[in-house]
Amino acid sequence: MDGLLGRFLSFDKMITGTIVKILYYVLLVIVIIGGVFFLLQSLFSGRFGVFLFGLITVPLAVIYVRILCEMMIVIFRISDNLSALRQMKEKEASDKTLP
Repeated sequence: MDGLLGRFLSFDKMITGTIVKILYYVLLVIVIIGGVFFLLQSLFSGRFGVFLFGLITVPLAVIYVRILCEMMIVIFRISDNLSALRQMKEKEASDKTLP
């Protein structure tokens, strides 16, 4: 199994970076649509204080989603870098044992 399925099942390459990016865009759309709905609902119901709260909360929610996704990507990049370091050490060790 050397093809796409083989790479998927062997866990040699992590796909979570791509999944986190997709998750970011999905969450971003949800936050923006939910925020617009919340703002319009509060505006049409006459609750101006809730509208102002929404104006502050929606941009903060967008930033929060971005921070969470960046933290997940950092964790997985650390894992990738550690894998690369391990492979380099193993290669160095095997080079030293060769005559």
